Amino acid sequence: YRNHRKLVIIDDYIGYIGGFNVGDEYLGKNKRFGYWRDTHLRIEGEGTSELKIRFLQDWYHASDKDPEDEPEIQMHPYIEGNAPMQLITSGPDTTYDNIKYAMMKMISIAKHSIIIQTPYLVPDIAFMDTLLLALNQGVEVNIMIPDKPDHPIIYWATTSYAGELIKHGAKIYRYENGFLHAKVMIVDDILSMVGSANLDERSFSLNFEASEIIYSYEVNLELREQFAIDVENSSLLTEEMYEQRSLIQKIR
Repeated sequence: YRNHRKLVIIDDYIGYIGGFNVGDEYLGKNKRFGYWRDTHLRIEGEGTSELKIRFLQDWYHASDKDPEDEPEIQMHPYIEGNAPMQLITSGPDTTYDNIKYAMMKMISIAKHSIIIQTPYLVPDIAFMDTLLLALNQGVEVNIMIPDKPDHPIIYWATTSYAGELIKHGAKIYRYENGFLHAKVMIVDDILSMVGSANLDERSFSLNFEASEIIYSYEVNLELREQFAIDVENSSLLTEEMYEQRSLIQKIR
């Protein structure tokens, strides 16, 4: 039951949320991983208040501090932008797997394309079926995973699910320029999600997670452009390549 949220709130006006942790390896200083590829949002304005409320709820849970001691949260409108966003959180303290359900809903309403970046691709049956349904309906599904493992067992599980999705028409890219840690979903041309949740059961049910859903053509386009850059540093895992993997890889 670890708190996996990555939140920073500054003066009730600037907020950060996404995949970045605090440590040298996330700055690319760990020789084992090298360059660390992640995605984090910088939020300015009223959207920051939701992050502050989430932080305070966690703080009170951990410290038993009286909420009355906290000054009132100030709402600061951001004049230069108006991207609507929605903070989704989930964990052992919630009745439902909110982030997983939000992801599945996004996938189910996709009309044209789904883009996913995740370091771990170990979905449960319901999530897997939702992806397969989208593929069977003709939706283009592009998923990017790391080419190197940080947890070997999860890496081989990720490869197994990737192979299953390839057989149904998904494109699986393996990021080769360091370690891919971004947790991003892009649906069609307006709907996006960036946060802390991986595509595995730990993030769906056991971790305390936080992700933002953004309803914005501009943000969607920026995330798509970054995905295109990442594709240039990736290799496409084809069905032929998957079938030709060694016996040792198959056993793993």
